[in-house]
Amino acid sequence: MLKLVAKNDKKQIVLGLEPTGHYWFAIAAWMVSNGISVVQVNLYAVKQSKEIEDNSRLKDDRKDTKIIANLVKDGNYRMPYLPEDIYADMRSNTIPEPYRASGRPEAGQGSG
Repeated sequence: MLKLVAKNDKKQIVLGLEPTGHYWFAIAAWMVSNGISVVQVNLYAVKQSKEIEDNSRLKDDRKDTKIIANLVKDGNYRMPYLPEDIYADMRSNTIPEPYRASGRPEAGQGSG
């Protein structure tokens, strides 16, 4: 990606994401920490644009990336909220202890 930026004499990279669950947080935080702008497109806007483009609800990664890129190009996005400093700490403190390190509880731990 950085080679393309240099080759085409661009000054900024904007990554458009379709936020699904919590999966986008890690990559968005990494991108922002490396100076890359991150924006979110509305899930409903992607769905509607998909149906308008080819009158089909079929999900296709190639079609989705094109639609997301067009939404970002046209300015149909919002800036995500990525908590920093104390606010990030507060959010991480709401995660139950057994889930913090490994992402899943050890045998015999947790609430279930």
